[in-house]
Amino acid sequence: MPLLGTTDLHRHDGHQILSAGSGVLGAITDAGAWFSPATRALWIPAGTAHHWRAHGHLAVHMLGLPASENPLSLDEPTVLIVSPLLRELLLQCPANPTITTPQADPADDRTLGALGTEAWASERTLSRLFRSELGMMFPQ
Repeated sequence: MPLLGTTDLHRHDGHQILSAGSGVLGAITDAGAWFSPATRALWIPAGTAHHWRAHGHLAVHMLGLPASENPLSLDEPTVLIVSPLLRELLLQCPANPTITTPQADPADDRTLGALGTEAWASERTLSRLFRSELGMMFPQ
């Protein structure tokens, strides 16, 4: 969604990962300011009072996580490197919130090939991404 200008000071009940598809996104808190071009993302922990500032024509992508889940163990805003896997999550999740993942349903017994078909990726690509991004093989 294109966004120009700034937002009012606000906070969220859950954590957010924000990424600029174009332009530069700035998040300002009482503790400082963090800036994110398209190759980076911003981690905003749950409850952090912040506002955004757009630099250039900004297309922002958001991924929300419940406050009970903090996979990065970060308690303050942080600039993140956007890996190919994170980029795809940021691009796809908001566009189709009905996508289910094996992490969302542990009983999901789809094969890596079946998941690849849904994600438009080859089984080999997904296998490589599981090893490089998560440090484990798919069956694990």
